[in-house]
Amino acid sequence: MELASRGQEQDGFPRIYRVEETTRRFFYGLALFLVALFFAMTVAHLEGFMRRPLPLSQLIAMDSFISLIVLSLCFSTSRRVILYHDGIEVAGWFSTRKLTREQIRGRRMGRLPGRAGGGSYYIIVPLAGEKEMKLPPFLSADKCFFLWMKTIPMIKE
Repeated sequence: MELASRGQEQDGFPRIYRVEETTRRFFYGLALFLVALFFAMTVAHLEGFMRRPLPLSQLIAMDSFISLIVLSLCFSTSRRVILYHDGIEVAGWFSTRKLTREQIRGRRMGRLPGRAGGGSYYIIVPLAGEKEMKLPPFLSADKCFFLWMKTIPMIKE
């Protein structure tokens, strides 16, 4: 068991890939800005600085909605891809999903909308009956990652 893990490390695996640092910083900054803005607006409404202050129930609903958006931003940018010699794993805050090469049928490309940067990202298509594995967009990948991906057949749909 120990020899197998050493051999895998000598090949350079496992390799960990994250969303590009500048993209992560942008989204974390955006999340922080939204939290600060809506906190200040909530305080302004509660203290009566606004001409028509919103009732507390609407403020709570608005702040809850923004909190969900902020958590979604932070969750999506904090996911990481772990590449093994014989598999791939996507790990996030609450879940981890791993597919071995035997479980992978192929790969295809997904596309972000133009307003979200228009970038593309990999989608790993498993064998029938399982959900697709979408890799995070704006992934900071290297030559080893692209070589590994080339070994997975491309699926045209």
